[in-house]
Amino acid sequence: MPDTNMLEAPAGAPHNNPISLLERKMSQIDLGIVYKPHPQELHELSNALTEFTGSTPVEEKLFSFAGPNEVVQIILDAASWMNILKGLALILGGKFAASFVSELGKQAAITSIDFWKDKKNYPNAIKGENSAAFFKFIEAIKSLREKNQTITIAVKLPGTPRNAGLILKTDNSSELAWQLACIALKTEQIQQLYLEIEKSENRMQKTGNNPDMSIELELMDNGDVKFLGQTLSSESTTQEKK
Repeated sequence: MPDTNMLEAPAGAPHNNPISLLERKMSQIDLGIVYKPHPQELHELSNALTEFTGSTPVEEKLFSFAGPNEVVQIILDAASWMNILKGLALILGGKFAASFVSELGKQAAITSIDFWKDKKNYPNAIKGENSAAFFKFIEAIKSLREKNQTITIAVKLPGTPRNAGLILKTDNSSELAWQLACIALKTEQIQQLYLEIEKSENRMQKTGNNPDMSIELELMDNGDVKFLGQTLSSESTTQEKK
């Protein structure tokens, strides 16, 4: 099990801005697995997530999953996605990080949409001195992928064991940071869209179209996300053109 003493603010956080006990209780990260062919690597991933987000992951058996078994699904609720965004903000540093920490996270993120969506802002920042915990996360993902594990980072959906997942296909730290930021900014939109479609159609697919049975999130080059036939931008949700 991860060391619960490692429940600190993300790497680089000022000591006077720790993640509160209330925030820790509210946030949740699950590691969805079928079985544990690589327990050491899974343990390292769990520890890396704890250090980076301040939340200790809980292992979860993937629902009605008959295979393939080489999957690890990192499932985050809305509060945990905001902790991911906070960790990235602290890595990127400068006035942006100070603004993010001092304001409500969602408000700071929304007012900095253009910053998050520009890939040019990431490479140099990710090499900075506050990136240690994030690099541990990257290395843990890389180790599992090298053992032919499919790694998905997912948004926890309400009222269903299925989740909305983005399959991680890169070990590039700045690219992965950009992917995480784009999904984090749209977590609430993803959850709301799922609820709206479920309510209006009174039905929802029981199995996802990703290898781990999560419902696919497709990330576009401009930072928009496609989910359930619709495109989620930072400003609005639009029906995908057929």
